[in-house]
Amino acid sequence: MASAIEDHLEISQLKHEYCHLIDDNEYDAWVSLFTEDGSFGRAGEDRAEGEKGLQYFATEIFDEMYDHTAHLLMNPVIDVAGDEATGRWYVLLMYTDSEGTQQWMQGRYEDEFERVDGEWKLSAVTVVPQTSGSL
Repeated sequence: MASAIEDHLEISQLKHEYCHLIDDNEYDAWVSLFTEDGSFGRAGEDRAEGEKGLQYFATEIFDEMYDHTAHLLMNPVIDVAGDEATGRWYVLLMYTDSEGTQQWMQGRYEDEFERVDGEWKLSAVTVVPQTSGSL
């Protein structure tokens, strides 16, 4: 069994990989970070669920909305309870939309994690936008 410190490091690494992969348009690898029934969504909106839903979100929604993105994570709070965990992060998303406009969005990630076959996976990702603007 991993120590609390190892769990925190593994979960933090997972979340950083999540950001790099979506920013690099490596959508298959991004989807692989989720549990089989994993989900993604903005607070109060419909959620992309399961491998097909996540793949659709990445390729048909995210890829169409943005020409470039850079997710910056800050101030993680990770709570581990056995094979489940939660994480909260501030996120600053710098992006160029599909029309070439440079913008930013600041918000929070509220995540749920599960350990599957000894490996941490994302089971639910929720984005809570807080403020945004143009560059």
